[in-house]
Amino acid sequence: GELCVRSPSLLKSYWNKPEATAESLRDGWLHTGDIGLIDSQGFLHFLGRRKEMLKVKGMSVFPAEIEAMLGQHPAIVGSGVIGRPDAERGQVPVAFVLVHEAARATTKAEDIAVWCKQNMAIYKVPEIRIANELPMTATGKVKKEELAKLL
Repeated sequence: GELCVRSPSLLKSYWNKPEATAESLRDGWLHTGDIGLIDSQGFLHFLGRRKEMLKVKGMSVFPAEIEAMLGQHPAIVGSGVIGRPDAERGQVPVAFVLVHEAARATTKAEDIAVWCKQNMAIYKVPEIRIANELPMTATGKVKKEELAKLL
């Protein structure tokens, strides 16, 4: 579920943003917009941002999960996953991937898709688009709104 926190040092409001305050701060709890789960040993696992969550055939898919799996592929050095609307499935994950320079000549999108099918639940398997670069923020995060313009 959504990660919510409460603390004596919690912020009281967002400066000049009453709508954001009302949305995030309720009954003394800060609703972070992050989704996570607590495992049987009591450890908290971050799954992704609620606003980035995709719905694929009714299943919740977090781009961060797909990006983490793609990071295990030996030829991939970076990725960004977003969703695109699909009449049949609701949304489809689309992965923009950076391939290691040494593997660019031999790694095809189809090869990565086969690897994904072998390593992911079928509803999480993304369409693969090989990119020459990924748009990044100053803090090193992929600018997903820029990726959406490439769909």
